Amino acid sequence: MRTRTTTTSWHWMALMGATLAGAAGAQTMEEGAAPTRLMHCQREVAGAKGDRAQLLRACLNRRLEGERIVARDCQREAGAVAGALARHRAQQACERRALAVPSQELPKRPPPPPRPKVDPAGALPGMGPAGPGGAPTPAAGEQGGGVRP
Repeated sequence: MRTRTTTTSWHWMALMGATLAGAAGAQTMEEGAAPTRLMHCQREVAGAKGDRAQLLRACLNRRLEGERIVARDCQREAGAVAGALARHRAQQACERRALAVPSQELPKRPPPPPRPKVDPAGALPGMGPAGPGGAPTPAAGEQGGGVRP
């Protein structure tokens, strides 16, 4: 009896494995494997003139930044879809559509805000580099390190 149970469980596991492999295979057969970042950039750089390595590096950098933004946006968009599998497929479809464009057309991060300019004479009006009296002032918590009278 034990042999039969083991055989039955092996058949069950084989059947489940075949079912899962068939489901995974069906998904990739329908949609195909998504092109990689390098594949996209090689297509873009193929007809370009100039230093191929430099053009490829620039394209890869633009794609990396663009893919991060697209993935975040598509995740937000697919978040409204009910069901984990449907949400995953919606996110993949969104990313495929958004990443099919050339790297120059991918979204970019906005430039950082300009830094406030610091007045070289001092941060506070009326304060020079040595303080109000002209002599350097000790930092907070420090004792004055000068000569005592």
